[in-house]
Amino acid sequence: MVSPCKLEGPPKRSRPSKWLINHFSSLGTSIYSAGVSALMEEFHVSMPVSLLGLSLYALGLALNPIVGAPISETRGRKAVYIITLPLFLLFTAGAGLSRNVESFNILRFLSSTFGSPALALGAGTIADIWDMEHGGGLATVLITSTFFLGPSLGPLIGGYTMETRGDWRWLMWVMLLIAGPIGLLALPSRETSKKIILARRAKQRGVPGPPRPPPTTALKMLFVITLVRPLKMLVSEPIVMSWALFAFLESYPYVFSTVYGLAGRTRVLGHLHRHAPRRFHIRHH
Repeated sequence: MVSPCKLEGPPKRSRPSKWLINHFSSLGTSIYSAGVSALMEEFHVSMPVSLLGLSLYALGLALNPIVGAPISETRGRKAVYIITLPLFLLFTAGAGLSRNVESFNILRFLSSTFGSPALALGAGTIADIWDMEHGGGLATVLITSTFFLGPSLGPLIGGYTMETRGDWRWLMWVMLLIAGPIGLLALPSRETSKKIILARRAKQRGVPGPPRPPPTTALKMLFVITLVRPLKMLVSEPIVMSWALFAFLESYPYVFSTVYGLAGRTRVLGHLHRHAPRRFHIRHH
């Protein structure tokens, strides 16, 4: 009998849809910033209340990977994608159909909660299907870039959407138009986790798998890996701390509109300034 440990793992082939899943999940963070004022006027709420749609979305992106990542290690990557992607689309549609600010904020939070596992699983999926010697480095760079491209392009896409449509609900429809086809492409994909593939093959061949740790030990490992270690890195690793400064991205629309008096398309184009090569920057005298 062939040992399941010697069986082949997942096929090493490209899955560009997984890069795009990370893109639209992070895109939802900032695309809403262009519609904050319009939502304030429609629902007659204050600026802090309207900004909850942004804050709660970011909170959902932070919380759900704590659950989604461990599940992917025990049930597989595909199980997480299949469950979370349709729910992400449904809650995004619900946010666009909201008739009051309370339901909008709640649905925005749920939307990000079920969209965030894609961000957590992206690097793991890349490690599953690429070897570092055969394009894994480039794939890692590309999927990491989606974490920045989403929030950076969100205000630009949202600003032009509000300029042409004038309705904040269209921000949600744009999300659906981008995420829907990408989600459909990702759903038929096969399982990529080598550990899950080998476990399933071993079960089919009647080979006993490795012993599972006691529940208390497994819970302790989950707590340390998903909660304690990230928080420790946040306060002890400078490069991780610098990522936290990315939250100031949402100050761009406010600064450009109130300090510099820019509006509409001109305001959102300011987001591209920090990404343009230095030789293209405009010097002010």
